[in-house]
Amino acid sequence: MDKLVDRANTLWRFWAVISSYFMGFVILMIVTNVILRRFLNAPIFGSTEIVCYSVLVVSSFALAQCEWCDGNIRMGLFLESIKSEKTRNTVLTIINGVCTAGLIVISLLLFSQVNTKFHHADISISLRIPMWAMYTILFFGFILLTICFLTKVIINIYTIRTGIYYSLKQYAKEKSGEDMLE
Repeated sequence: MDKLVDRANTLWRFWAVISSYFMGFVILMIVTNVILRRFLNAPIFGSTEIVCYSVLVVSSFALAQCEWCDGNIRMGLFLESIKSEKTRNTVLTIINGVCTAGLIVISLLLFSQVNTKFHHADISISLRIPMWAMYTILFFGFILLTICFLTKVIINIYTIRTGIYYSLKQYAKEKSGEDMLE
């Protein structure tokens, strides 16, 4: 199980780093555009589209890392009120299983949208970027998130069976060398 958790942690971290580079690009693009618009009255053509689509990439690639480290909004108050660790893990397994099933459906619908956008040759207004490419990035992000939830289901089932608990948030911080900020 340690190997699965370690590999998943490495994978989500990799995509979070890629996402952070895109975020840096977005910040640089916004600052450059503001400076050019303010002082030279010459904004970057298509900067709004570039920023919007870059934020889509950032979000898609960072979703799994956010979920892996429990950064998403959850039912913490409800889960903390459950006294039994086994019952809490069973509830978490059910919640993560339902989320996995929902994400599979959403991923299939996004794949359908990729095909539709590709066959209709939809493009963006200013830069004429093919829309199927943007939907593919979104689809890929949801696939990563689905795999993350599936991995959490497997870990929760393992925890229920063995009683060995994995704090994924703590594990991610220990492996990255980050100090605890809590």
